[in-house]
Amino acid sequence: MGALTALQVLVALTPLYYLITQGLIGVPGSIAAPVRLGLMILLPWPWAIGHRRFHQGLLIRLGRSPSVRIGTVARLAGTFAARAVGHPLRLPGVVVAALSTAAGVLCEAAFVGLRVQPQVKRDLPPAAPGEAVNLSPLLAVLHPPLPYLR
Repeated sequence: MGALTALQVLVALTPLYYLITQGLIGVPGSIAAPVRLGLMILLPWPWAIGHRRFHQGLLIRLGRSPSVRIGTVARLAGTFAARAVGHPLRLPGVVVAALSTAAGVLCEAAFVGLRVQPQVKRDLPPAAPGEAVNLSPLLAVLHPPLPYLR
């Protein structure tokens, strides 16, 4: 998540963007400039997607699949709320689209992250001061032994 976000920051916020879009791909400047703004608005997107999908997988492994469906509703609500705010303000389409996409995935990432916390706290007892956290219970949930490898 961090590497992809860093790569997006590097492309979106440096002259590398124009080297790629206009130099390599040949995108006209009239299109490249607004698209760059959308890419900047979407900077939290790679992290949010990774966070959301990791925690969704954990919820599914823990038998909490309904939370994943509720998270989808949270994403759609965030998407539609951002669109409902951006559209009447007559913001450029790329801004409304990027804000809507980012808001939706951030809402779902937040919901899923909050929903998984009680499960993680239940399955991972706190470490004593100065002691490393024992991740074995969580890893057993994430990667249970496969019967065909016994």
